[in-house]
Amino acid sequence: MDRFLLLIICALLGVATAISTHSQEARPAPRDTTPRFLGQFDEPKNLVLAQSERQSAELAAGTFPYRAFVKQTRIEDRHDIYPPADVVSFTYEADGDAADPKRPVIFLFNGGPGSASIWLHMTGFGPAKPGADLLNAGDDEVPLSRDANPGFLIDIADLVFVDAIGTGLSRVAEDGDEAAFKDLRVDARAMCRFAQNWLKGEDRIGAPVYVVGVSYSTLRAAGMASHPTCGDFRANLRGLNFVSGLLDLRMRHRRDTMGRVSHYPSIAAAAWYRQRVDRSQWSNDFDAFLDEMETYAVSVLAPAIDAGHQMSPDQKRALIDELHTQLGLARPRDSVVSISAAIRSAERKIGARLPACGYDARFNCRRLGSHPNLPLSTFGAYVESELVDHIAALTGFEIDPDQYRVLRGNGFRANWDFRFNKSQESGMGTDMADILLRRIKVPKPPPRAMTTPFGRVPFLEKAPTRIMVASGIYDFVTPYYAMELALLRAGLEPSQFEMHLYEGGHMMYLEKETGYQLAADIRSFIRGAETPS
Repeated sequence: MDRFLLLIICALLGVATAISTHSQEARPAPRDTTPRFLGQFDEPKNLVLAQSERQSAELAAGTFPYRAFVKQTRIEDRHDIYPPADVVSFTYEADGDAADPKRPVIFLFNGGPGSASIWLHMTGFGPAKPGADLLNAGDDEVPLSRDANPGFLIDIADLVFVDAIGTGLSRVAEDGDEAAFKDLRVDARAMCRFAQNWLKGEDRIGAPVYVVGVSYSTLRAAGMASHPTCGDFRANLRGLNFVSGLLDLRMRHRRDTMGRVSHYPSIAAAAWYRQRVDRSQWSNDFDAFLDEMETYAVSVLAPAIDAGHQMSPDQKRALIDELHTQLGLARPRDSVVSISAAIRSAERKIGARLPACGYDARFNCRRLGSHPNLPLSTFGAYVESELVDHIAALTGFEIDPDQYRVLRGNGFRANWDFRFNKSQESGMGTDMADILLRRIKVPKPPPRAMTTPFGRVPFLEKAPTRIMVASGIYDFVTPYYAMELALLRAGLEPSQFEMHLYEGGHMMYLEKETGYQLAADIRSFIRGAETPS
């Protein structure tokens, strides 16, 4: 009996051993988790293409030593949402005793979509500024000058001027498809990956981060701050600077009341500038006039547009005549029968015989541009030559103009997908202000009652990310009031963001004094965020 039991136990042990051996043989080999590009995910590197000797900037706050770099950063997506790409950036970093791994870093993006960062770099906040004197332009040319730039922001932060994929020298790697980046969500994901890789590659994780986004890049910046994969980036995001932007794309839709209403204060500002308005009614106080036009837009025009067919024809005609009269414009044709059409009529009539330039309504335009003698393509060629000379003299790096893309053509921008949450958005478009404010936290407002055109909205919890909006008063492309209304509609009150208006249009920083003022305001914004209260 004992022998029989022993045989059974041995048999069972044999079966168990066989099963164990079979399981080990059948178990698949561990998955190879090595990144396809060595170190891309775990140890990102910034390839230095060129660098300068130590330079010094003489600014109002003192003398600041720095070095300039041309860097290339590889980005790759774990889930193949976009193909691998190499992002080229021009960076300025404090040198010597001023260097500090915890020093603030500003990532700067121009818009388009399809524009390199050359405008912010060479006419905004880099060390030299080729400025345009728009107001004193003659019939044949715009006076341009190149000077050391008091608006160079090296005194407060290290600067990274980023050329998004397909612009400047940034390209997809190998045989990747550039069209994959023609998508707001993908673009934001990729640029956030770039920012995170750049910071890791420089051992700057933990440094305060700021983003300056112009025009389309206000959407890009908001997307970077909202994307769920951007945790490392968002953790130290101290501020967003939205320049000449639009966050609520519903406002572009003809059915959105606030879209048309948001244009009215800019139209009124252009009428004032062209001396169509009877200024004596406002004691020559432009700020008081603009405040009243904003109030008029939300308290009179918006309800009238919403009322629509409920208004009698006589009521509509009286209001249409009123809004033209207060701007010093002739009564529109009787065929103009809606308030929205009346606002469009006022915008067309501002320029008299020629249409007012959308980019800067102080001037009349025949071509795209912020001045009839300054089309962006021509000025872009001038600024590109300045960039080539500047980088070569500073770092020895030779930019091939045939390879550098200042502006991508309309074909690149065609069919750009502006949706961020595709499954949740209607055909009217993305409200990036609302998405942004659900992802970040902003400082609490003072404990007082809120007064906005949209009534009372809930307070948000205190957190480190601050918002600054900078707009040209005469910008018809992205009117300043649209940004303010977008943030109000999303739940902020005026005390929770900074709103700055400038004499100028869409690219107001082109002009010297206006650009210097914008730089001063960004300095104050960052110092305010970095100084403990």
